[in-house]
Parts: sequence; C-alpha cells; structure tokens
Amino acid sequence: MNRRPPSAHDQVILKFMEKTIDNINTLLAGQHAIYNLLIEKGIVTESELLSKLRDSKKLPDRKRGMEALEEMLNPNWEDQINFQNSENVLLDNALEKITQLSIPNRIGEDMIPPNSTAIRNATQTCQIIFKSWKMLPDLITASNDSGVFFKYLYKQRTLFMEFYNHGRVSAIVLDNLKCIVWQDENIQDYNFEKCMNVLTTKE
Repeated sequence: MNRRPPSAHDQVILKFMEKTIDNINTLLAGQHAIYNLLIEKGIVTESELLSKLRDSKKLPDRKRGMEALEEMLNPNWEDQINFQNSENVLLDNALEKITQLSIPNRIGEDMIPPNSTAIRNATQTCQIIFKSWKMLPDLITASNDSGVFFKYLYKQRTLFMEFYNHGRVSAIVLDNLKCIVWQDENIQDYNFEKCMNVLTTKE
C-alpha cells in the first residue's frame, strides 16, 4: 500500500505536535523535580501532595480546552503554596532539631550532651539569623566540646558557630579559597552583625 508523503500543511502540524510533546515532557520533568523538592524540604507531605493532585484533576466543566491547558502550563504557584508559612515550617524544623540534640553514636560515650544553656543560645541565634538574613544552618549537631554546633554555607565561605554549655558563643568564618577571614571567641548579646557581614559580603 502506497502512502502519500505528508503535505506542507501536515508537516507543520506534525512539527507542532513534536514540539508540544517535548514541552510537555519538560514540564512533567520539572514538576517531578518540584514535587520531590517540596517533600524533601518538609513543605508538604507525600500524602498531602497526592491528595492535592487528585483534587486538581476535578476541573469544572467551563475549564476545557485551551483554558485548562494554559492553567496547566502556567500554574499560579502563589495560589498553591503559602511561602511565608513554608519558611516558618523550615524554621520550626530547625528549632526542633536543636532541642532534640543528643550525642552522636560515632562520638565517645564520655562526651557531655548540650545542656539547656547551649540549646537556649542556639535556638535564639537560629531565630535571629533567620529573621535578619533568611538563612538556616546547613548543619546542626552536638559539639565535640559539649554544646551545639552550627555550620552555615554561603558561596565560597563557611560560618562555624559553637554554643557551649557554660554559656559562651563563638564563631569563625572561613574562605574556602583562602584562609580564616574573621573569628570571634566570645560573641556578646547575640550580636552577629560583623560575622554575618563578613560571610555574606563580597570582597
């Protein structure tokens, strides 16, 4: 059976369909990445996300054709996610992790766990830095020197903070490409202006 070659008009339609399929594949891959990120960050649980997806399939009768397609390709994420609430969830998760710190199994049994003083200073610091600089620690763990340890990462620099059981708070900023750029062995009154400026200001 002989088939005629597609006409110029048909070729345009086929090309459009191929491009549309490519765009949909890209869209689906992006949505999958976003879903995984939302779950990993604790913004939404897997069950909540699945429930939301089931509800989103129930389009009203008036949302058909191009209107439904446009809504799918250009979703209004601000209507779907409360970003302010999401930030608060991330902060709450960090504070909960601090209050639940215990001695890591990999460290000797003779290590002293963080006491209420170290935990109080660490939680207060976490809230202050988050409020002023919108940053949360990339690492929260028990300190080797009896207390709480934070690590913040910013571009090529790293801020290490320790909150000791006896009440002292220390910080050190390192430049990964050079050397120590600033350190303070005793921060008073939760004043982190200097170390945060060194961390976040480009030379």
